[in-house]
Amino acid sequence: MKNIYKIKFHPLFYIVVVISILTGHFNEFSLFLLIIIIHEFGHIISGILFKWRIKQINILPFGAITIFDEGLTKPLFEEFIIAIMGPIFQIIVYNVLKSNYDVKSIHYSLLFFNLLPIVPLDGAKIMNILLNVFFPFKKSLLLTIVISVIWLSVLTFLLLINKLNLLFLLILFFLLARVYKELKSHQFIVHKFLYERFYLPKKYRHTKMLNGVDVTKMYKDHNHIFKVNNICYTEHEILRKMFDFKGKL
Repeated sequence: MKNIYKIKFHPLFYIVVVISILTGHFNEFSLFLLIIIIHEFGHIISGILFKWRIKQINILPFGAITIFDEGLTKPLFEEFIIAIMGPIFQIIVYNVLKSNYDVKSIHYSLLFFNLLPIVPLDGAKIMNILLNVFFPFKKSLLLTIVISVIWLSVLTFLLLINKLNLLFLLILFFLLARVYKELKSHQFIVHKFLYERFYLPKKYRHTKMLNGVDVTKMYKDHNHIFKVNNICYTEHEILRKMFDFKGKL
């Protein structure tokens, strides 16, 4: 099936373009945009290899985000490869082109910034994937948000003690809005994860035993057995109680 998607430019992107023209830095911004596109190709190519459907590519004032039309129960291995291939692809292309173009400062600035553990940067995605190896889905999500807030506070502090920069302020404002959005919608995200586990069940290699019926303790990449009053139930039986009002234990 043909993979159809659209490219969308964030409103702040146009503001940054205007600022770069007015300040005489349009050439640097053009190189910056080129590196962003190269970086995003890493995510796109690896996503296509795993047969992930691409819904939309958002061009931001400081980067880009490829939105995949996939659920929350994709394998962690695939998520990790897709998340890490952006930075890796950028590094590979940089090492090929660095003798022809003076993009060292732009390359490393973008690479370092993008790997910060702040939603929605690649650093936060990679961190969340690693957290999901050790913690339940909900706890991993909340930890990702908390760590994002901490690093965002550090970024704000560094901005305040240095000379104020309009571009940095715009980036900070964008990150703050995205972290707030993630916090505000985290319960919906958890609910969606559980909903997919019930209506799109999959078989996983590993199984966890959970005491009680707290479905928020469920992990990614695991089947679950719930032990209630010394009786064991599958996760589908427990989730049926949650999503199907006719379901009974």
